[in-house]
Amino acid sequence: MRGNIETYGSITTQRTVFLLLALAFLTATIFCLFSDIRRIVTIVSDDSGYYLEIAENVAGGAGFTFDGIGHTNGYQPLWLYLLAALHAIISGKPETMLRACVLCQAVLLFSAGVLFYRIHSGAFSRKTGLISVIAFLVFVFFPCLNGMESALLVFMLALLLYTGWKRRIFSTSPGGWHFLFGIILGLTVLARLDAVFIAITLAFYLTFDIIRGRTGTNVKIKRLVLIGAGSALVLTPYMLSNLIDTGSIMPISGALKSTFPRISTSGYGLSHLSTRDWGKISAAALYLVWYFRSGRGRGHREREYFRGAVAMLGVAVLLHFLHTALFMKWAVFRWHFVTYSVLGTFVLSEPVEFILPSLPRRFSKIAWSATLLVLLVTGAFIIKGKMYRPYDWTLQSYEASLWAKSNTGPDDIFAMKDCGIFGFFSERQVVNLDGVVNNTQFQKVLKEGRLNEYLGSCNVQYIAQHAIWHRNDVVTGEYAAYSQEYPSRKFDGSGDALELTRDAEVYRSPIYFDGAFDTVFLIWRFRRP
Repeated sequence: MRGNIETYGSITTQRTVFLLLALAFLTATIFCLFSDIRRIVTIVSDDSGYYLEIAENVAGGAGFTFDGIGHTNGYQPLWLYLLAALHAIISGKPETMLRACVLCQAVLLFSAGVLFYRIHSGAFSRKTGLISVIAFLVFVFFPCLNGMESALLVFMLALLLYTGWKRRIFSTSPGGWHFLFGIILGLTVLARLDAVFIAITLAFYLTFDIIRGRTGTNVKIKRLVLIGAGSALVLTPYMLSNLIDTGSIMPISGALKSTFPRISTSGYGLSHLSTRDWGKISAAALYLVWYFRSGRGRGHREREYFRGAVAMLGVAVLLHFLHTALFMKWAVFRWHFVTYSVLGTFVLSEPVEFILPSLPRRFSKIAWSATLLVLLVTGAFIIKGKMYRPYDWTLQSYEASLWAKSNTGPDDIFAMKDCGIFGFFSERQVVNLDGVVNNTQFQKVLKEGRLNEYLGSCNVQYIAQHAIWHRNDVVTGEYAAYSQEYPSRKFDGSGDALELTRDAEVYRSPIYFDGAFDTVFLIWRFRRP
């Protein structure tokens, strides 16, 4: 390697890194504060509305509820708590709160980018860190401006890795920093619950290190106990709360989506892995093969820590992949795979660091400048495509919410599945009909075929539906009656339906494209049989 690892790459390179991160943050800030709210709605997930509405209810003293009727635990807890605090501080209109939510994500991602760069440049070189930061901005930063828990998970993961690196968690005597590291690990799991695979991987590593070691066994045991105690301090209250309230430590959203411990035979999880996901999974597997090959030198302390951390993250990604493939039966979305993208930016460091020092000196400056320019231009075009999706159905949901706010009473109650954006922006009570932010009792209602009775008891006046597939007559308005089914995801093979008629329609959107179909957003007046 040419030169000292800490100085390979001038101070200009470091300034470029912080300039790019600052520019990304400034771009996100301007976008959040000054863009038409409809543009922001197109980049966030419908589920972001669930978080914002539940957080508003928590901040207002109504408890953990989406519809104001029943309790729910269908959310990633740490993100929900953070948004509840944001609501308590700002307490603005729905549009203001969505802007604040995405801006909060930008702050978290900027902070994560700084920490990741410190780790990269400490383990390799500033130039390698710069390439990784560009990849981070393109494939992590802007995609994670989605209103979901993604940005918080990335930040917690960055904080976890940085703390482990800076405080030499795996090489120093056990103490308070190990307990704090455990707390950060627990918070990382609360940021997104399937980050438990990271905790499991770390626990296996620490346990294996105890078993294989011939010396320092007591020190290693104490290290494991302190980290475990810190994690338990954070995770135990949450799990006990779920267990007491619902009889299971798994939130209702997880119970509806996963068949664990029974293997799903639908193949749903595998079918929702993209080509990019498969590429990242392959990169994780190849990295682990390379990392564990016999006789390979580990390098200096910083690089050894980095490579070990990437290996553990690689194992966690593979465990997550196996869970997705074997147990997921519904609602697998892009933001579930954010750790795959983070891993990709880490794995990228190895080939970059291998190639850069081998470039001839007389060509390295030209090649470096040209490569950097190509990456920045390409990245800018990719980011532009991610920041505006004009045909997203969430925009139609927002437009329908404005109609509901203007044309119905504040005490009117709606019912709808996929109702995050609609429920939050309409400022009306909305019963969630797919159950992801409802509760087990609602799943029993669906199983027993009592949906009409239940909606009547909730005093529901309107039914909304954002996508009509395989019924062109409904899309064109040439139908007499339409049956909308609502399966019970918890009790497979059961569910209920509502019979909706053309003469009960009160709102119809323009035709738009959803998936492979032309569709419309419809609202009917609810008439209980």
